[in-house]
Amino acid sequence: QALDHMLVSPHLMNSASLVYDVVHANAEFSDQLSDHDPTLLTMSLAPVPEPETYALMLAGLAIIGARVRRSRRG
Repeated sequence: QALDHMLVSPHLMNSASLVYDVVHANAEFSDQLSDHDPTLLTMSLAPVPEPETYALMLAGLAIIGARVRRSRRG
């Protein structure tokens, strides 16, 4: 028996990376399921950039900001 249910829209189903799993917290063995085990849905809606990408983005924004400030000064 499943006590918890998840509903996902067709749009989310087609546009996200979904991984469904059962957390084996209440079953006696890891290969068994219990109707008290919580379910877990992991969604990846957008790729997560690497830290180096963030650093390059911030550096680019700093350069643009400096140019805008210089052009306003005159």
